[in-house]
Amino acid sequence: MLYCVHQPCKSIAIAIYTGHRNSLFAKNTYRSRIYSSLSGLSLNAYQPSSEITDAQITIAGILAFACTIPGTIISGLVLTAYGVAALSPIARKCFDRVSFRLLVYALISNVLFGIAYAATPTSPGVGCNVGAFFVNLTLMFATYFTTCIAVNLLLVLAYGCDGNRLEKYYLIVTTILSLALNVPTMALGQFGWNDTSDTCWYGNASPELRLRWIIATQSFWISLAVAIEAICSFYVIFWLFRVSRQLSFWMSFSGRSTSERMTNSLNDRGVSLLTRDPRYRLIILRIGK
Repeated sequence: MLYCVHQPCKSIAIAIYTGHRNSLFAKNTYRSRIYSSLSGLSLNAYQPSSEITDAQITIAGILAFACTIPGTIISGLVLTAYGVAALSPIARKCFDRVSFRLLVYALISNVLFGIAYAATPTSPGVGCNVGAFFVNLTLMFATYFTTCIAVNLLLVLAYGCDGNRLEKYYLIVTTILSLALNVPTMALGQFGWNDTSDTCWYGNASPELRLRWIIATQSFWISLAVAIEAICSFYVIFWLFRVSRQLSFWMSFSGRSTSERMTNSLNDRGVSLLTRDPRYRLIILRIGK
């Protein structure tokens, strides 16, 4: 849960640090062109008065670090705790779950994101381009491994799918999508030093083209991941509530024999844990096996 809360905060901080000033620059540039055409002044004669100041950029940068560094440290500590606990044979048996392995992949990606973010230079150069590439690549891995946990939860609980068979597809889709969004962007020279925000990110000199690249290769896909996670979570909550109501109705209306038949019917659909063990009756959220 801590990781899931940290992830949107981190994305928002990065957007504040880089995207907001880019969009403001595009808006002011467009506004200056209108003023120039109306008044006959040159484009350079108009100086936007509402640009973000260097002090505001510094504050946004501190906010980005404040969201990234604690999350990276906590993720590293959690991974260390998992590694220590895995020394026990009993714990290893409990950890042998698809959703748990996906969580480990997401935490590792988040740690790599923090390392790449901290190691990226603050000046133009090859290191700046490579750093921006790895920051975006690890961010996409961390985001979509988290999304896979939500999808796995839905497919296992609501539809009785075998998570172990689906695990390889989670890895394949996440890897292909992350590489497809970032490798061509790097190859086409879109990562680099951004003069507008003074940071290594999307470096296209045209604000309009830069905004298109950001939306097409990052913002849209992160928003899609958040939407998928929300839909899966709400669907599972609704499904658990419906199953609980069905069980309560049959147990109160038809007696034990009919409720046992209802239980057997639901067991055939892959929800035996929710019906056999009374400890699971009040569950709101559960990560599927």
